[in-house]
Amino acid sequence: MEKTIFENYRLLIQNLPDGFAYHQIVLDEQGQPIDYLFLEVNPAFEELTGLKREKILGRRVTEVLPGIERSSFDWIGTYGQVALTGETMRFESFSEPLSRWFEVTAYSDRRGFFATIFRDITELKKTQERQQKLLDAIPYSVLLLNRERRILAQNKVTRDVAGSKVGDLCWFSFHGTETLSEEEREEFERTGVLPASARCIFCRADEALEKQQTIVEEVEIRGRVYETGWVPVDGETYLHYSIDITKYREMERTLRRERDRLREYLRIADIIFVVLNLQGEVVLINQKGAEILGYPQEEILGKNWFDFFIPERLRDKIRNVFQGVVAGEIEQFGYYENPILDRYGRERLIAWHNTLLKNEQGQIEEVIAAGLDITEARKMEEKLRYLSFHDSLTGLYNRAFLEEEFRRLDVARQLPLSVIMVDVNGLKLVNDTYGHQVGDLLLRSAARVLQIAVREEDIIARYGGDEFVILLPQTTYEMAQEIALRIQKTLERTRVCDVPLSLALGVATKTRKRESVAEVLRKAEDEMYRQKLAETRSTRSTIINTLLKTLEAKSQETKQHVLRMQEAGTALAQALGLPHSEVNRLKLAILLHDIGKITIPEEILKKPGPLTPSEWEMVKKHPEVGYRILLATPEFAQVAEEVYSHHERFDGTGYPRGLRGEEIPILARIIAVVDAYDAMRYGRSYKNPLEREEIIAEFRRNAGKQFDPKLADIFLVLFEQGAFD
Repeated sequence: MEKTIFENYRLLIQNLPDGFAYHQIVLDEQGQPIDYLFLEVNPAFEELTGLKREKILGRRVTEVLPGIERSSFDWIGTYGQVALTGETMRFESFSEPLSRWFEVTAYSDRRGFFATIFRDITELKKTQERQQKLLDAIPYSVLLLNRERRILAQNKVTRDVAGSKVGDLCWFSFHGTETLSEEEREEFERTGVLPASARCIFCRADEALEKQQTIVEEVEIRGRVYETGWVPVDGETYLHYSIDITKYREMERTLRRERDRLREYLRIADIIFVVLNLQGEVVLINQKGAEILGYPQEEILGKNWFDFFIPERLRDKIRNVFQGVVAGEIEQFGYYENPILDRYGRERLIAWHNTLLKNEQGQIEEVIAAGLDITEARKMEEKLRYLSFHDSLTGLYNRAFLEEEFRRLDVARQLPLSVIMVDVNGLKLVNDTYGHQVGDLLLRSAARVLQIAVREEDIIARYGGDEFVILLPQTTYEMAQEIALRIQKTLERTRVCDVPLSLALGVATKTRKRESVAEVLRKAEDEMYRQKLAETRSTRSTIINTLLKTLEAKSQETKQHVLRMQEAGTALAQALGLPHSEVNRLKLAILLHDIGKITIPEEILKKPGPLTPSEWEMVKKHPEVGYRILLATPEFAQVAEEVYSHHERFDGTGYPRGLRGEEIPILARIIAVVDAYDAMRYGRSYKNPLEREEIIAEFRRNAGKQFDPKLADIFLVLFEQGAFD
């Protein structure tokens, strides 16, 4: 019978970080899908759904998830289409029985069957919903766009006014195709691709992105006046907002005739409005302004704006500008940003648009300021700017920043320019052994060592996964070597989870202007790799030895236990006539056979009573963990398969793979015998030692079950002869 996709790729699927399930569709008499069965799932499926494999295999989904047939999304019908047509489907949907959002890929490897690969995107959906709610709360048009003017996100106002959607072109949505020739317009309408020559006559996004500065201006489009701004988020994306201020401009001309109407508008507006007299006293403030300042409106009226609501460090500067404007000595300022103080001493950053109210004779009577609270927007902008140049894990500069600094410092006056390339030794082994959280801690520790050892003016950046680069302007090769030596001395006593931190360093120096920075970096990298190759074996061996010492301290895996197993195993291997090389490999495998237990908590390893089911599942994973550790260590990879298989049983009921008979490597079968013997002879925290007769009886009872019967017979002969007791 043809194998299923799960059987063909079992190992891959079992280790997938995404959930995987294999199903058979159930049809009614008319051949319509009415249910489906669970045939197989991987561990990630159990973790993502909370459904245990042993409780769902062979059962229908309507039994496992009652009510799924009444969900808003037709799960059974959709999967039935996949199973019956062979069509692959990718979609996002909310699972009401599980109360989670999933991104799902469903496909069929044969008619009537289908597989799903999925991941939980609930938090992503919540984040997107929160972000969209924040955008939709803004009462004017706001869009997030890329350099090609494609809309990445927009708020409800934009959708309602412009009729645009994500993926559309911003300028087309707002300003039409007036800048295109008839031929270009026809081509654009046919293909949907914006011609290279097309430009919005109003857009200043490119300038804002190049300067990395916010640009705000007013434009008139089809008889409407807009205050529009371009706010860079990073080098490729920007925030564009557009506020229709046509009414504001009309109100400037009719302010005195419609003051009552204006005051009502100001009362409900979401923008701060402040009117100051020529002495800087507050004549009018709207409700929004009073809320931000934290006072009732009546308490603000009559107070001097600069004395009460401007931070002291800026008070004189802003007052002087104001006085210069009302005296006609300074040209009126239309846009201005400055912080204001609330009644609790907290600062809020406000973007002001100012105008002068004049009488019929053209004399200034009052100053009107409309302010938008941009405190949070500015914080977000600063955060995004920080993140664009820093590595989130270590806090160091990132590669993008380093490349900018290369260009900035690639001038004659910075010569000699030295570079130190740094690589963290053994990171993969630490990740495979302790997990990526400890690997991340190792990287952060390396970053801290570099920060301590280098000079204040030196630039440190995370260059790649386990690589750092230190840029040393005006530094000779000899000086750079001294800094490299200082780094090595600094890390001598640095350990993470008892694992010593080890770094490979390469130094190179640019001494002539015509040398390229890329070539200098390559030389440093070559030197670093030479050092890494020389130290890698030592580093891995040190880590393995550290793991063995740690394991000995937290479990029953003592040196005596290992030596006894090696003695008994050697006797058994020699009795079988195995070559000397295999005997040596057996000793190494015995030394490392339980190294995977390093990830198991000490309280479980030393627990005197029986283990709970969840604790036992954790213990059963240690052969696989040990296998991964040894595969990451070339000098020990030769015994990885034996370590992986040493808890398999001859009758196929062992773990982790359920191997049977001679499918189990011979050395793993020997380890199973001598490990069991040592546990019987010397006991464990949860088991007392057995008498000699009990040991013999136990081996005879389990020959052909737990043990290879041939090995068990030979072992008992040796045992009765006292070959290793």
